[in-house]
Amino acid sequence: MKNIEAVIFDLDDTLLDRTKTFLIYCEYLAEKYIMAEQRCKFVGYLVEQGNGGYRDSSIFYPNAVSHWNLPFSPNEMKNVWLDIICRLPVAEKGLLQALDYLSTKYRLGMITNGSSGTQNAKIDALNIRRYFQSIIISGEVDCKKPDEKIFMLSCRELNINPNCAVYIGDNYENDYLGAQQAGLRAVLKRKEDNMISIIGEL
Repeated sequence: MKNIEAVIFDLDDTLLDRTKTFLIYCEYLAEKYIMAEQRCKFVGYLVEQGNGGYRDSSIFYPNAVSHWNLPFSPNEMKNVWLDIICRLPVAEKGLLQALDYLSTKYRLGMITNGSSGTQNAKIDALNIRRYFQSIIISGEVDCKKPDEKIFMLSCRELNINPNCAVYIGDNYENDYLGAQQAGLRAVLKRKEDNMISIIGEL
């Protein structure tokens, strides 16, 4: 792509590997609460039902607590997940190497949907805040992806025209279509992509 001045990223499942982070959470619960012979089955159940922590919390956590007779409430189970993802998030493979390289060539931004406290904690745990000239969290502004306003806000903070920015994210509607509709160039990150491979598309 030519005439690129900035690269803007999504956070979850783009910079942060939620699948691996969710597995850490599942294994933590298994080690603490499940008998050894049932741990693999328990982890498999959570991985299948939990969708990387994206499954509707009003369904997933009560079902898991009831199915496995867990010694805590659904809300407590959810809070453990939030604690794990905020303290121990797993970076996408090649993340720091990619950001080291890209930050020498482009202005970098981030747009992420979510609450201020949770998303800021993830960013700091990944130790990547220093790379970005703009970080937009939907919980801190009056809009969220795919609303074009949030993409335009990022471009203003980076002092660029939308057609000079590339947006990289994993969600087709929120990231790919949202960025395109706001006038940015968009790259859809697939599950199998790592950050080094993404560089090759710029």
